[in-house]
Amino acid sequence: MDYTKIDTYLEEHIPALLEDLSRLVAIDSERREALPGMPFGREAAECLSAASDMIRGYGFSVKNYDNYVITADMDPELEPHLDILAHLDVVPAGDGWQVTKPFAMKIEDGRAYGRGTSDDKGPALCALYAMRAIKELGIPLKKNVRLILGSDEECGSSDLKYYFAREKSAPLSFSPDASFPLINIEKGGLRSGFTSSAPLADACPRLVSFQAGVKLNVVPDKASAVVQGLDGEAVARAARQCEGLEGIDFSTQPCEAGLQITARGKTAHASSPSGGRNAITALLALACVLGARRYSLDSWEDLLNYTPPSLLGAAVLLLCGYALKSLSVVFPLSLLYVAAGVMLPLWMAWGVNLLGLLVCVTLPYWVGRISG
Repeated sequence: MDYTKIDTYLEEHIPALLEDLSRLVAIDSERREALPGMPFGREAAECLSAASDMIRGYGFSVKNYDNYVITADMDPELEPHLDILAHLDVVPAGDGWQVTKPFAMKIEDGRAYGRGTSDDKGPALCALYAMRAIKELGIPLKKNVRLILGSDEECGSSDLKYYFAREKSAPLSFSPDASFPLINIEKGGLRSGFTSSAPLADACPRLVSFQAGVKLNVVPDKASAVVQGLDGEAVARAARQCEGLEGIDFSTQPCEAGLQITARGKTAHASSPSGGRNAITALLALACVLGARRYSLDSWEDLLNYTPPSLLGAAVLLLCGYALKSLSVVFPLSLLYVAAGVMLPLWMAWGVNLLGLLVCVTLPYWVGRISG
């Protein structure tokens, strides 16, 4: 087969692809509260509808599965063979956009900027245009290709669960939603809830509230806490001590319930947390400094020299932290390294950290081995 005509077709249709992409990016298709006939909110359904109009305009048959998923077939009369899985929902836009606003796509220096351009509206349209090229160039197929566009990938893929409860999967499938050219395995993720209870403190200083995070798979770029019984200047001084260590900007502001402390970092997808700055862990680090003052520890230097009453208990607690880290992509290893250095003598910190890394390697293996 002469592939040059496919390359030529795709090159000539890049402007049309980018125009279609701009239309989809303009729709903020983050999952929202369900409405009648719209399981993931009005905007997600609107994005599926816009994509359906595009697909029909290019001569493909479209089927809508109750606004969970839409599909497009090369030739539904042929035997099913390949499913292409993509999604049109997006994670929250967040703050700090510089080149353009999140839902106003802009091309600059050969890059398309806007929420969803790479995850996953752009790749979804690339798959559609590949199908369009085959169709319009009259290249014959022996088996069917189906494009499946979902609208809940970012929050658990309940859209695909709904779809595959009604349709069989094709013998082959791939998803244009990762690094090129191919990934055949990905990290797992632990999605669970952790709770703890403690008696309500009557004496100050005390924590009143703590809020952060918008989605399970997004490194939070903002966290805030309200405290009582702490001096604003003292908090600001402790925040400045944490700022250089965590790479986070802290601010304080009086509020009705006490003093509000806000940490601002950098958002990132949870699959690559190293690209972000986690505001939650930074604010917790600040809380540790402030809490340490109950033990007459007034600075990071004092905290780093602190030794807990039970070294064995501290070591066990750290190993539990490593076990949690092994099943999570958000919890940072660096926090455990620092905690070991804070709480344990040097020789013991080395041993616990090495043993903890062994836990990180072996626990996911045995979880996968046992679960099949």
